[in-house]
Amino acid sequence: MKTAHDVKLLKLWREAAMLRAGEKCALCPNTDRLNCHHYFGRKNRQLRWDIDNAVILCYTHHVGGKYSAHNDPEWFRERMLYIRGQEWLDKIKVKSRQEKGLVFEEIRDKLEASINHYIK
Repeated sequence: MKTAHDVKLLKLWREAAMLRAGEKCALCPNTDRLNCHHYFGRKNRQLRWDIDNAVILCYTHHVGGKYSAHNDPEWFRERMLYIRGQEWLDKIKVKSRQEKGLVFEEIRDKLEASINHYIK
């Protein structure tokens, strides 16, 4: 069950990811029906609200097409590695193994700083 904090963080995470992506799909130029996808699933608490783990996808590349994050995860992983590179993947893998979890206020502050960075 989502808490009020989860809902707040999800909104901030999505807004920061959208701004960083220029409000378009990471895999095509589509700007309609955009979704925010976790590269590593939400169950990974270390990366759940991490902006580097966010990928903006159109409906087709998220769930609607044969080649989408949910319908062909291997294809999606390969495309994201090609687009973002090994350094990005290595960085989030290291983050996923960190022991210290952030508290709500720390996560909120990081996401708000990301939003402010992309707005300027």
